[in-house]
Amino acid sequence: MRALVSLLLLLTACSPLQERTTFPLTVGASLPSVANEHGFEITLDEATVELGPVRFFEGEVLLSSRWSPWSLVMGTAHAHPGHYVPGESMGEWLGSRTVDLLAPSGELGVVEAVTGTFGSMELTLASLTLAGVADRDDQSWPFEVSLEVTRPLEGIRASAEVTTAPTAALLTLNVARWLQRVDFSTAVEAGGTFTFDPTTQAFNALSRAVADTGAYTVVFTRQEQHP
Repeated sequence: MRALVSLLLLLTACSPLQERTTFPLTVGASLPSVANEHGFEITLDEATVELGPVRFFEGEVLLSSRWSPWSLVMGTAHAHPGHYVPGESMGEWLGSRTVDLLAPSGELGVVEAVTGTFGSMELTLASLTLAGVADRDDQSWPFEVSLEVTRPLEGIRASAEVTTAPTAALLTLNVARWLQRVDFSTAVEAGGTFTFDPTTQAFNALSRAVADTGAYTVVFTRQEQHP
């Protein structure tokens, strides 16, 4: 609600240096192409996520969350709350959509925004489903996992100077990074398919990676204008 009120105030009473603008937000994925940390080669048959809303803020991310060798023991290293202040709301898309990450990049929605300096993004990733096969040493683990995400991902780096010139933003979800630390041998077999029980390393590694803001990148580009 705070973000929505801030944006409405900006749209109705923005400073002389700010103007209303819009830009398309496209979403794509970086998929596994090499063996993960535990030597599993992963082939995905399904990768879907429910995304939205998406909000942009002026606050810059000074310290992104990151993986360390101690992440699975001590928890993912996140930015200290004092290092990230969202600041004013600069834009938002308030829709929700299920996205097939195995399909080519496609438009998620059109962001209503104001011009100015963008620094960060908040992404609501409500749920995800992954299914496929993980192979290692002539053994196969056909797997399927669904994960609910209970809170928005705050402090994703999204730096740009947005003007009224035609602009587009590409959000990339790094699925390979989600699965990089998953040990599929810890998954639980159920009816010939392996699932990620919450007590397993596989579930822990996936859930921590999904919550890692470093698994998401946002790139702004200027669009060419044709006469």
